[in-house]
Amino acid sequence: AEDGLRILRGLRFAAELGFAVEPETAAALRRNAPRLQSLSPERVRTELQKLICGRAAAPVLREYIEVIGVVLPELLPMVGFAQNNPHHNRDVWEHTLTVLENIPAEPVLRWAALLHDAEKPACCTVDAEGVRHFHGHQQKSAETAEAMLRRLHCETRLIADVTELIKIHDIRFPATVETATRWAGRWGEKRFLQFTELRRADTLGQAHPGEAEPYYRALRAAYDEAKRRDACFTVRQLAVSGDDLTAMGLDGPAVGETLRRLLRLVQDGTLPNERAALLAAAGQQG
Repeated sequence: AEDGLRILRGLRFAAELGFAVEPETAAALRRNAPRLQSLSPERVRTELQKLICGRAAAPVLREYIEVIGVVLPELLPMVGFAQNNPHHNRDVWEHTLTVLENIPAEPVLRWAALLHDAEKPACCTVDAEGVRHFHGHQQKSAETAEAMLRRLHCETRLIADVTELIKIHDIRFPATVETATRWAGRWGEKRFLQFTELRRADTLGQAHPGEAEPYYRALRAAYDEAKRRDACFTVRQLAVSGDDLTAMGLDGPAVGETLRRLLRLVQDGTLPNERAALLAAAGQQG
């Protein structure tokens, strides 16, 4: 009753240490939860981020969602919302908590896990067979995450990383060297590796968790092989530059377009990343 921050701090300790909250204290946490509304965003963010990165974050969130919901109301619609979908055997909230439990305890990954399906209830449609679908929930969830993290005064870099991960979390592609090279090039290697962690955890929370580890291992192996081969992730790694293409007579947008086309050919394995081959291909296009 003296300091609302102690409510979050108590739950944060429980999440970090894996301890249960003493019953009378737990009752006081719930009774005084409205006091959380008067706390500064910075103080709330500090405690919440430590909480969701705790080893027992999922059980604490599950038991005290009505308390956490005072400062994170975006979580509440997920609770008990059935998915009624062949890919899922949990409601949205239980799925989310399973994803959280199975992802490394890094702030970007934990925030992305917590919020990746936040807008599924709002995006839900039901087909003639009674199956629920959630078209567009990735983009909408990213927008909700951005608004929430801005309200908490999170760092700009963290907000960008979390929202971009949420946007791409449902993308699926075969685990080959070529596709790993292409997506790592498009997203950046750091985000690609974060995606693999979120993809694994997301699958572990779905109806067929046995698919998670084989795909994760294959995808990471494909990326490692791409690195071993010194794969070309970006146009900067091509054996030719914009100046080379300009010297051939290309100019303006044609330079960038040609570099991107050459990059795709190299990533697909159609062309070797060798100067002569790339210049010849660029000349044929011209």
